[in-house]
Amino acid sequence: MTKTSSIMVASIKGGVGKTTVAVNLAVALSIAGYKTLLYEMDTVNPGVSYHLGKLDDESSVQVYKPTGLQYSPARVSESYGATEQERASQLESEIKSGNYDFVVIDTQSADKSLLKRHFDMGLIIINPDEQSCAAGIMAKDLLESSGAKCNIMLNRGFEKPYALSDREIEEMFGTPIMAKAEEDLSLRKSLLEHVPNIITENAPKFNSQISNLARVYAAMIDEDYAQKFENFGKELNRAKSEIKKLQR
Repeated sequence: MTKTSSIMVASIKGGVGKTTVAVNLAVALSIAGYKTLLYEMDTVNPGVSYHLGKLDDESSVQVYKPTGLQYSPARVSESYGATEQERASQLESEIKSGNYDFVVIDTQSADKSLLKRHFDMGLIIINPDEQSCAAGIMAKDLLESSGAKCNIMLNRGFEKPYALSDREIEEMFGTPIMAKAEEDLSLRKSLLEHVPNIITENAPKFNSQISNLARVYAAMIDEDYAQKFENFGKELNRAKSEIKKLQR
């Protein structure tokens, strides 16, 4: 691995679970042994720190101690535009530095300008309804126009009369669904505890999809990824033990 690979987790529509996926994917890659930076671009409604707990200090890059994940949380800005440009420039510097195996970017809903910049890969998060899919297609088109290779994740899947089927969604996007997580209210428990769900026993199907996603992305850049993932379960249990110590 000679360069940093960037993964843009995106959706133009809010409320689809984008931040939840970005946080858990970054944590999973970190648990697998990849040096990972989680970079938050949402200065209107930042949520990364809510998932990972309170900020330890005011530094731009912090460490999530249970896994060693590095993350750069956004803070609410009153000057929309200037701060986004500053963070976008800093993000590009972090990617070019080569200090990480992966940089996972949590985007701001409705922000189309960032999607026009070049990133290696895009993970479009959608729910199985027409409005979410329409916004997802727009995000996919913008990312692909800048050269990114895009995949889609169906989050909060449900079986209701107005839900689109997997086949309908794949036909709309012209690509297979890469991951699929069902609606699971136990995810809320992790949010209330400020612990990434991948380190909990909550929503096991969601956790399985996230760990599989991490494997797929690792395989794209690392020929020896399988060897690293042999220790995934052991490292995951170690992270769980660290969480328990911190909660005492």
